[in-house]
Amino acid sequence: MEELLRLIKHRQSLIEQVKSLEDRRKALDGDIEELLGIGTHKVGSYSVIIQDTTETRFDSSSFRKEYPDLAAKFNKTGNKHIFRIVEVSE
Repeated sequence: MEELLRLIKHRQSLIEQVKSLEDRRKALDGDIEELLGIGTHKVGSYSVIIQDTTETRFDSSSFRKEYPDLAAKFNKTGNKHIFRIVEVSE
């Protein structure tokens, strides 16, 4: 049980580290974008591309509400494996 608890705590610690690193990466992205601005830039051996784009997505939620019978014809059923750890107060 102690080994299992140690593994879970180590896993949770890694999750926090990943989040922290991702936050730091996003901050660096912002700094780089602020320095370079929109466009394609060559910086040493790197090509940095900063651009605004517009994308169109299919609104499946609205489609399902508007056409539930038609949407149901295209549903696919599959299997899913769930692994979740949630800290609970003791």
